[in-house]
Amino acid sequence: MVKKSSSRLPKRKGEFTYRGKTVSELQELSIEEFAELLPSRERRSIKRGFTDGQKKFCTSSRKERKLGLITETLSSFQK
Repeated sequence: MVKKSSSRLPKRKGEFTYRGKTVSELQELSIEEFAELLPSRERRSIKRGFTDGQKKFCTSSRKERKLGLITETLSSFQK
């Protein structure tokens, strides 16, 4: 039998990236620039606007990040 070669790239340990952008680069993007990186369903949702609950979550998380209450990094969530 012929062995299938894997076209997947090997997993790399290191910094998290999404579509070639690091976490710090993603945080610097405006919401419109970030939406361009997302799949179409999420782009449409952002283009149509956030619900009241989503707006409240965004503002509270920004305030908490500025106050230093959010200190976890993505690596602490990855297992």
